[in-house]
Amino acid sequence: MIITGSGEIKSTEGTTQGDPPAMAMYALAITPLIQQMRTRSPDTNQVCFADDATSAGTCTQLRAWWKNLSSIGPIFRYYPNGSKTHLVVKEDFEERARQ
Repeated sequence: MIITGSGEIKSTEGTTQGDPPAMAMYALAITPLIQQMRTRSPDTNQVCFADDATSAGTCTQLRAWWKNLSSIGPIFRYYPNGSKTHLVVKEDFEERARQ
């Protein structure tokens, strides 16, 4: 990418943000991880959009899902970030979720 008056910015990995085929390429690359997660955590409802993954289930199921995502994600160059992760639970389950 060349910015007028600033020189060249080289993309060192993956695709350049904003490149039209970038999202399709990312979707193809991340599909094996999504399939692995569905196999390893079949009891959770999973949804992925771009580089965001989410899941719904019991506290036990979600703990297993997170452990699976954290362990196999890096194999597919997907690095879950716990500091950006939120667990949403009903008030009655808050104590259990903290365990």
